[in-house]
Amino acid sequence: MVGRALPRHSSELTWRDYLALLASRNTTLEEVWQGRLGQARLFPAPTGRHALWAFLEQAPLKPGDEVLLAAYNFHPVVQILVQRGLIPVFVDIEPQTLTLDPDDLPARVSRRSRMVLVTHMFGHPADLTRIGAFCREHGLLLFEDCAHAPGTLHQGAQVGSFGDGALFSFGVYKILNSLGGGMLALSGADADRFAVPGFAARPGLGSRLETLARLVFSVGSTPGMYGLTLHPFLRFCENLLPKLARTLDPSDNDPEYRFDPAGRAPFRPFMAEMLRRQLARLESNVARRRAAAEGIRSCLGQKAESLWLQPDRHGLANASYLGVRLPDAVEGARRCRERGVGCREREYLDCSRLPQFAAWAANCPESTRAEKEILRLPSYPSLSPSDQERVADAVLRALSR
Repeated sequence: MVGRALPRHSSELTWRDYLALLASRNTTLEEVWQGRLGQARLFPAPTGRHALWAFLEQAPLKPGDEVLLAAYNFHPVVQILVQRGLIPVFVDIEPQTLTLDPDDLPARVSRRSRMVLVTHMFGHPADLTRIGAFCREHGLLLFEDCAHAPGTLHQGAQVGSFGDGALFSFGVYKILNSLGGGMLALSGADADRFAVPGFAARPGLGSRLETLARLVFSVGSTPGMYGLTLHPFLRFCENLLPKLARTLDPSDNDPEYRFDPAGRAPFRPFMAEMLRRQLARLESNVARRRAAAEGIRSCLGQKAESLWLQPDRHGLANASYLGVRLPDAVEGARRCRERGVGCREREYLDCSRLPQFAAWAANCPESTRAEKEILRLPSYPSLSPSDQERVADAVLRALSR
């Protein structure tokens, strides 16, 4: 028996969180985050990508400068660098954490290198101690991609406060969900020289429709609602309306992607209020996510020990994404979905091998392996013990065929 369908992600919003849609006061992000990022200056942005764009606009970078970043990544991040005229230099990842490998940095740096962009992939903290030391030694900017990482700690502090700047993302697939929006955090010595970034906004009707779609998607992703609403709709689209399905859940790679600064709804006052409510329970949320992940691991037992990553290698991971290794993640995902377990394969790719970045191709074997093997499983707080057993059973069935 398959049982109820489990979404691959839920932000675990409550009805009180949705009441924030009625908020109109302009609460500052510094008030909302209450020192979680030290003395960083915080700026709202339509998305995390906008935050990166704003940083690159004002950072001391010029066309032809090199930015070192993990090859296993979200391809739009690389495309944004290319659009700014910067050269992506791909660095391999640690197999245990899926984050940038500091041991591979010395072989990739050159006299044209100006910045390291480090991604806390799946909410796993990267080795900021060694990466930060490397940046200081070579006079490089350090920028942190914290899209997955609210509640992720390095040396006991929230990641995003260790470099010159950081991006955060608050979309429907994130651990903090404000129906969109992002944030730029500036912690470097030149932070006070940055102007407040301005973002062109999508026209009013398009903006409101975008927010409404995210609201519907968030409600539909609630575990109790998913099997009755979003799950059958997505299955219907996959079978009969594949173009719509690809729009709702974008394809693995879009070689034609270009960042559009005016392509998203603006950051609105209600988003700050939604973040305030969720941040008040972030630590308990992370603890429950980690417990759910450990429950799945316990159900799988020692015979599946080789599947697991080491997310706490450089601090405390937030368990926002639960990744496991399978011999073939694409086939494993198909078999898990047959059991009603939401999952995602090839969510992130070895960008050093993508055709649109062929001019900067590099040999990054661990990134290539991660693209083939990593499968993302559900890990949200409301996964019951029986749900955890179902996830583990789906993985074991995928391994046994």
